[in-house]
Amino acid sequence: MRPRCRKDTAVATRLPVMITALSRPTVSFPHHPYSESASCLRDALNYRGGLEKVIAGLLTRRADGWYALLVCEVAKPAPLAKTGQTVGVDVGIKSFATLSTGEPIDNPRYLEQAADHLARERRRLSRKRKGSQNRKKSCGKVALRHLRVQRARKHFHHEEAEKLVERFDRIAVEDLNIRGMVKNRRLAKAILDVAWGQFFEITKSKAENAGRTFERRDPRYTSQTCSNCGHRQKMPLAIRIYECEKCGFVCDRDHNAAINLDMVRPSGPKPDACGERRRSKKQERDGRTQSEPLRGGD
Repeated sequence: MRPRCRKDTAVATRLPVMITALSRPTVSFPHHPYSESASCLRDALNYRGGLEKVIAGLLTRRADGWYALLVCEVAKPAPLAKTGQTVGVDVGIKSFATLSTGEPIDNPRYLEQAADHLARERRRLSRKRKGSQNRKKSCGKVALRHLRVQRARKHFHHEEAEKLVERFDRIAVEDLNIRGMVKNRRLAKAILDVAWGQFFEITKSKAENAGRTFERRDPRYTSQTCSNCGHRQKMPLAIRIYECEKCGFVCDRDHNAAINLDMVRPSGPKPDACGERRRSKKQERDGRTQSEPLRGGD
């Protein structure tokens, strides 16, 4: 029997998990009012031939139904063969990303595609009486539209991250302050739609499992610095083609930034020849002993 619950309310409970030894895998959550419903989840627990050890379980409800999420111990996959290739990834809004190889990745704009359907469902929702069953059903339809957009976006991120991990040994991306960027009310919706943070986390996880290197690098001046000679010049956002004033190098703005990301070193203090981090002038001054006079002193 399916539990009766509000569709517009998310229910998530951390519970112990029991796997029964049957011909078909069955899960049950002890001491939970919905254990009868959860015990009907079969076949979905068959992860690559079976579950060796289940650590924790999570029973959650989303707009389209109930889900049992299990945390399992599995063998670590073998690292992929080395390709000898590296890449810099410059993310954006017009194009989702541009690689240092010159390949652009189109922005699918899933939220923009679903905007008309979402607006229609929201207008229908606004006409429903508060507290009525029709309003609850309409809330579920709006939530389902948003869930489809979320899943399509996440699937796109997994596909693109898998392609990068298979082709390149080292992947360098921008270390962006996304929380600060969304404060721009004109670009906040577009920035949240592309979800750079989720893409970076997925790429990082896949790279670690495949034995690849994932690096976050300082994005400052990557669009203003010439990738050919290193000359820096001002580049307003409206200018999309980089034309170096010193060497005459011409390149797409995002492509030039991706090349710089692939060439520069990771952000942070640079180590010296002995592997220790260099000390600033203030640290050297504060670290002097009382017997050592300061420069210019008596």
